Amino acid sequence: MNDWQRHALGLFGIGLLISAFVLGTNVSAGSTSEFARGALVRVGVLLIVLWIALPSVQSLYRYFPKWVWYGAVAVLAAAALQGRIVVIVAAFFVVLVALQMISWFLGGLRESGSPKPKRHR
Repeated sequence: MNDWQRHALGLFGIGLLISAFVLGTNVSAGSTSEFARGALVRVGVLLIVLWIALPSVQSLYRYFPKWVWYGAVAVLAAAALQGRIVVIVAAFFVVLVALQMISWFLGGLRESGSPKPKRHR
């Protein structure tokens, strides 16, 4: 993602938070307006967090295989739909991290234990 796209995420998130504030001050309390305000706040905060954390996430992307990222997106979507499975999501991430650490450990052992081929010039 380009630098301007990253900053666009932050600006859009700030715009959503401002919209939620304006909606909260101008509209009388009702279930629909509170739902919209809550959605604006949640999405705005998420976009601001992505704006701040995107360089770190992009650097982590190359260390983990693609199946970890696809699984993480699927589990986070399930957790967003059903809030009670947050404990299961946390356990899933612990298992993923443990499997990746085992993979790194075994990969390091394979690389250090095998003889290196000689290069001929």
